[in-house]
Amino acid sequence: MERIREAVEIQAAPADVFALVSDLCRRARLNPAWRVIACEALDGGPIRAGSRWRFVVRRDRTRIEHVSRVIDYDPPRRIVCKSEIHSDLEIVLDVVPSSAGCRLTHEEAFRALSVPDEVRKGEAESFVRRFLRALLWLEGGGFQTADIQETHEALREQIRAEIRAWLAKIKEEAEGPGRLGKGES
Repeated sequence: MERIREAVEIQAAPADVFALVSDLCRRARLNPAWRVIACEALDGGPIRAGSRWRFVVRRDRTRIEHVSRVIDYDPPRRIVCKSEIHSDLEIVLDVVPSSAGCRLTHEEAFRALSVPDEVRKGEAESFVRRFLRALLWLEGGGFQTADIQETHEALREQIRAEIRAWLAKIKEEAEGPGRLGKGES
């Protein structure tokens, strides 16, 4: 499992930052790598543990549809979302008070497609995914070649840079004049 964790210090009240990042549609629109086409709560209610959200975004020329379930919702501290489409993707957002306001941590855990590991017990895997995994495994001679490792490292660095840019936009939004309420730290 790949894990990427980035954090940013924000000069705003933790409750206000949590309100910003728990507005999943607003947070998605702050991602500079995406253009949000649609965002909606599938069960019609506010965010809570168990709620499901659908996102349709455009990244470069690719249209991506994503459904996510909130698996942990602990205001004003933590939100955990797990993809219902890409079962290996989990995003954890933690807001922790600090002397300057708060620290927002964004962690993504995912399984890179080309990692040749066994399918987890009890988890269905699509034919296409199995085929691509086998192809990449055979292409790599049954082990991770330097090229595959370099590709993984490049992917990790790209994701890390995109998370940093996203956190910078969230920080800008949270610290901007008149942008957020005057919550208590």
